[in-house]
Amino acid sequence: MTMHRHFDDDLEALRGRVLHMGILAEEMTQDALALVVRRETGLLAAVRKMEDEVNGLHIEIDDRCIKLLVLHQPAAGDLRLIAAALKINSDLERIGDQAVNIAETGTYLAQLPGIKLHDIPRMAELASGMLKDALESFASGDVDLARSVIRRDDEEDRLKSETFN
Repeated sequence: MTMHRHFDDDLEALRGRVLHMGILAEEMTQDALALVVRRETGLLAAVRKMEDEVNGLHIEIDDRCIKLLVLHQPAAGDLRLIAAALKINSDLERIGDQAVNIAETGTYLAQLPGIKLHDIPRMAELASGMLKDALESFASGDVDLARSVIRRDDEEDRLKSETFN
């Protein structure tokens, strides 16, 4: 196998691991939000278990990126892909942390009768769609889809402001 072919295979493996991590983060988020909205407190353990895998992937992906940078000194599009993977990796790890926080808060809220959720289900739906589309954009390289995610962030910010202020 040529060095270039090996590099291409490593890039595809990196993309695959980032997408796998994204799917886990998406599942964690959906489970955490189901816990809050439907008061399914049994989901907390599942969210915590997935966090362990997400944390392991975070380290693995960082290591893969550094190895690719050091061994192959990529340029142009390949370098942008690796830089994007590093950024997305950190963001997905943070999403996993936030999913655990949401699940823990949801477990607490489930014990309190009469708590009104207001726009939280709509915020959850919007955030979940944004994450799904961001991952699809990364997988396919669809810049227009990435821009649509950025535009929807303003709506998410507005709902958050109205709900919590």
